[in-house]
Amino acid sequence: MSDWDQEVGLGVDSLDAHHRQVWRRIRHLAKAVSEGDASDVRSSLRLLHAYLVEHDAAEERWMEEAGYPGAREHLRAHAAMQERVAAARADERPGAERRLLEAADWIARTLATHMRADDLR
Repeated sequence: MSDWDQEVGLGVDSLDAHHRQVWRRIRHLAKAVSEGDASDVRSSLRLLHAYLVEHDAAEERWMEEAGYPGAREHLRAHAAMQERVAAARADERPGAERRLLEAADWIARTLATHMRADDLR
């Protein structure tokens, strides 16, 4: 996963600062997944989840204030991502480590795509 790309910046300083933090956490999560380190993946997901809750709320407030017409759909995407992170973290059934790595990989890729596409709208 590449470094933060200024081309995905929104031009809103506070949101761009949040996105850089999310991007760093995605990169750390992707590295932990590639190394197969379930303990580091769990830790990364915990930090990412906490930050997403804060970031998504700020982004949603900004969309509401700006009158963004796609806000409702965007909020659903945020909620779905947060639910997926929470579910991956909470899974303790047999085989959870494999599912954790698969879910974390999906989360990292989906968040990166979300930031490159959905957030730029």
